[in-house]
Amino acid sequence: MAAAQEIGIGMASLLAMDAGPEPLPLSFRGQTLDEAGEIVLAILAECKDAQISLNRVEGDPHLCRHIVRDVHVPLRANPQLVGEMLFYRRE
Repeated sequence: MAAAQEIGIGMASLLAMDAGPEPLPLSFRGQTLDEAGEIVLAILAECKDAQISLNRVEGDPHLCRHIVRDVHVPLRANPQLVGEMLFYRRE
């Protein structure tokens, strides 16, 4: 599996494109909570560094609770998302 930072860079590149899906879905099936949390934090860090605006992130409640660091965008648990996160650029 690619390192979290590499995934973060790739996902930030996708999030920077206006033509991509809204919201941008990402599935974490097959990753542990630690791995998935590390990937989400890497995506958020890369977006912040590249000044890519995110409106909010929604996701699996277990994963949202597992992400313990402060994040710069609202992080909302959604019980309908099992093993998934949605990255919203617009409201």
